[in-house]
Amino acid sequence: MSAPVVTPAEMTICLGKYGMTEFQGTRAMLEGEGIVPANLKWPQGYDDLRWDDGKFEYCMTRERPEGAKGPRKLFVDVDWWCLRQQVIGESFFDVELKRKKRELDEYVYHNSAKGIADSNRRYAVYAAACSDEKFQTFKASIPGFTQPKRERRSKGGRQSQGEAA
Repeated sequence: MSAPVVTPAEMTICLGKYGMTEFQGTRAMLEGEGIVPANLKWPQGYDDLRWDDGKFEYCMTRERPEGAKGPRKLFVDVDWWCLRQQVIGESFFDVELKRKKRELDEYVYHNSAKGIADSNRRYAVYAAACSDEKFQTFKASIPGFTQPKRERRSKGGRQSQGEAA
């Protein structure tokens, strides 16, 4: 017996922090995107299905749509699937280690003589652009590129000293 469940109209894609990508949607959505093999034997109930294509490993399972309430057994035949994808042989720790290494490399670079020189060079180019009247006029001519200057309002609508009440 299936619950009267409304599934979202569009597929959901979550890019995980640790290198895992998750696609959630109906069978038609997943097949329409071409992210599942054409000859796939879909799992029954809450069984999962695992496979790889040489580069990525996949795990597909039925999910309860977000916001749906009730016991899990009511959703055993609801058409809402979760397909997880990650690079073969890459653990969560490998992905996190690569991210930390990139962060450390960037920190070391920004504090090196070359990084400081590059930063100073970028700032000099920025400062020159800010003081270039022709460039600023050009920028102002592009609708929506710069915000119009706002007029200053008096505080609380008070009258100035010379005005009568």
